Amino acid sequence: MSEFNKDENPFDDPDFMSFMMSMKKLSHDRMMEMSYDLLINNAQSAVLHDAPPEDKIRAIDKVILYFEKNEEYEKCAKLVQIREQLENKF
Repeated sequence: MSEFNKDENPFDDPDFMSFMMSMKKLSHDRMMEMSYDLLINNAQSAVLHDAPPEDKIRAIDKVILYFEKNEEYEKCAKLVQIREQLENKF
C-alpha cells in the first residue's frame, strides 16, 4: 500500500480530474433519469404535492431542458403534459 503524500495535490493530476468530471456527468445523468422516472410513475402525486406550483414547474422545466439537450423528445412530451396539468390546476 502506498503512503499518502501530503505534498501532492490530486486535483493537479489531469487523469484524476478527468475521472472526477466523468463521475459528475454520470451522477447528473442518473439524477435526471431518476427524476424523469419518478415524475412519470407518480405524476398525480407530483401534481398534488404541497410544494409551491412555481417550484414544481421550475423543477420540471430543468428536467425537460436536460432531455431536450439529449434529443429525447418523447420524454419531453410526457413531462410537458405533467407541466400543463400543474399550470391548469393553479
